[in-house]
Amino acid sequence: MESEITSICLMTIFISFLGFLTENIWLALTKGYIDNRNMHLPFLLGYGIMVLLIYSLFGTPENKPLYFLACCILVNLGEIALGSLTEKICHFEWWNYLRLPLHITKYTSIPTTILFAAIITGFMDSVFLPLWDFFCGIANHETSVVAVILIAAITIDTLHSFVTMYHKHGLEQIWRINLSPSPVISFFIK
Repeated sequence: MESEITSICLMTIFISFLGFLTENIWLALTKGYIDNRNMHLPFLLGYGIMVLLIYSLFGTPENKPLYFLACCILVNLGEIALGSLTEKICHFEWWNYLRLPLHITKYTSIPTTILFAAIITGFMDSVFLPLWDFFCGIANHETSVVAVILIAAITIDTLHSFVTMYHKHGLEQIWRINLSPSPVISFFIK
């Protein structure tokens, strides 16, 4: 049982870190900067939770088109729920996709949904199970202690982030590194 809990924690930590990297790569390419993503630690817990939720609901892809479609639906519902709740509770717009083509609401669009669902489907198809096996293989008491401490720290950081957004009605930007002009934007301008 301890091995499975440790593996769940380690997978959540790893995917939360990948979520942080993914968002910063997107920012670097589209806006020409990277930042703390409203966190003190480089982890976005929502990504870890969402991928584990998808795994618990659907496992890994046996029928890739159907799996991809299910991921599209969950990504859409997740973004709409998070965006709407943040706006209602914290009184600010965390993100807005209205400028994107084929937006469904201001919180989601067909291009972003397809991109995230494709990344999730590919990850679940090729990376998830080998990574799970690796984490199960390194799970021991010491790893469990480190995993639980990290999960606690990430959870506290996430809760602090939402409390701060509630009080500030906005994001807490601790650091930002400008990479301007954005490499993608510069490529198209030249």
